[in-house]
Amino acid sequence: MTNLLVKPVEPVSFRGNVGFSGGGSVGRAMMPPWPSTFAGALRSHALVQHGVLEPLVRTGELPGGPVREALGPKPSEARGTFRLSALGLWCERRERVVVPVPADLVVTEGPDGEPVLSSLGPVGLGVEVHHGGPLPMIPALRAHGRAKPSRGWWITDEGLARHLAGGTVAPGDLVHARELWVRELRPGVGLDAQTRSAEEGRLFTTEYVRLRAGMAFFVATAGDRGIFEGPGWLRLGGDGRIAQVVPAGESVRAPGLPEKDWRDWNGGFRVVLATPGLFRQGWVPDRVRRDGERWMLEVGDLRAELVCAAVPRAEAISGWNMAKRRPWPVLRAVPAGAVYWFRIEDGCVEDLQRLVEDGWWGTDDSGRIEGWRQRRAQGFNNVWIGRWIGREAS
Repeated sequence: MTNLLVKPVEPVSFRGNVGFSGGGSVGRAMMPPWPSTFAGALRSHALVQHGVLEPLVRTGELPGGPVREALGPKPSEARGTFRLSALGLWCERRERVVVPVPADLVVTEGPDGEPVLSSLGPVGLGVEVHHGGPLPMIPALRAHGRAKPSRGWWITDEGLARHLAGGTVAPGDLVHARELWVRELRPGVGLDAQTRSAEEGRLFTTEYVRLRAGMAFFVATAGDRGIFEGPGWLRLGGDGRIAQVVPAGESVRAPGLPEKDWRDWNGGFRVVLATPGLFRQGWVPDRVRRDGERWMLEVGDLRAELVCAAVPRAEAISGWNMAKRRPWPVLRAVPAGAVYWFRIEDGCVEDLQRLVEDGWWGTDDSGRIEGWRQRRAQGFNNVWIGRWIGREAS
């Protein structure tokens, strides 16, 4: 795995599948962007940096070497070993990687303006109560009193690891988005495709993101065969804005809980989506199959029942296919941060390492979404493993 820092030298535009607002004149930026934004930029950067773009254009295939091993003979088919495995922001002031708060951690604002943290946990309502869901338990908020959730909070890698291990997250583990970046609006003019001159009445505004001083995007890659070891420059986001890419220092680590910290778990566990999930069954992840009235996960020798889920509203994922010069099909995605609780029925939790290393994908082509190889390389369906502590898991 290679950890990288991507530092834009100018504001960048990350557009999603949201139409222009304000009467069709304002294009909003999304943060965090999709992982495919960075996967595509890094692959293009590798082709140029290693001087293999010209032979790829001439012959349609990459010459032998580490770039071919990582990206595959034809990068558009994504049959190499490269995969984007983590995405976040590097905060130099805190010397931490930060990511959006997962769905089972709710932040409210206290009387003094400080964040107050509460957690969601599975609750069984009994056979006499029918909550209308397909799972036997529902996520319930464990909080004192009523309060409105506060949006825009991110959590440090240290706080996330403590949360995944079942510990208590402190307010100091949180940082608000306003400390990480600012949004800027920039005007644009629609051009005639033939004359390249301005069209009357075609004014619009695009929202850009400017990272604050000391901030950078954190990107981790797996199976890259060392093709990103040196510093360089790449084009990022809409309009191909310039950004510097440099190897991260040894103190910069990818978020998540190390495998050694969850080897001896018994009873139950959580799986948290680190990046958006593209699943053939909608909100139900791959490898989870219906077994009578239950939903069962099978990974290696592990067999566990899905008993509860905290899944935010689905979002639409697409993008632009550079090789075929057309948009990617629009897919409904489970947002990053969604949480799934499982009760172990048989096997060892260590088999979950397969999901961490490969992403939460099906086991054969018939059980995967169309274009899954490309989407896997782009960094979708990455997960973190967390402990489920409480009597309900036993």
